[in-house]
Amino acid sequence: MNDGEKNISRRKKPNQHSQPDKKRPRIMQSPKKMKKDSNGEFQWKKAARTLSFWVFLIAGSILLSQIFRFDQAGEQSVSYSQYVKFLEEGKIAEAKIIDLEFHGSLKEEEISQQSGKSVKFRRFKVLLPFKNG
Repeated sequence: MNDGEKNISRRKKPNQHSQPDKKRPRIMQSPKKMKKDSNGEFQWKKAARTLSFWVFLIAGSILLSQIFRFDQAGEQSVSYSQYVKFLEEGKIAEAKIIDLEFHGSLKEEEISQQSGKSVKFRRFKVLLPFKNG
């Protein structure tokens, strides 16, 4: 052995139980590796199943929100005086009050002028000027 080899072999190996060297940056552990099957290949079937689950979950949520929002769709805003007229003439079939807003449906379709166009509607809403009781 020559002197160069002796220096290399006598180098002190870092002790695994000692404090990390402050000058040396600490290596971060990588997140979990992608799971592979027994052949060492990526599990595409499992990934596709997980992806399809999330797609159906999101699509189902959107569909349900559309269904429940449909209940208020197609409501025509009317003035308070037109609401009173419907009430006096007995044209209101059903009603629901939410806060200061009256939501109702008429027994028969009505025609209203809106922006110069005739609009047929059966469901309507009106902002009530005050709240009783």
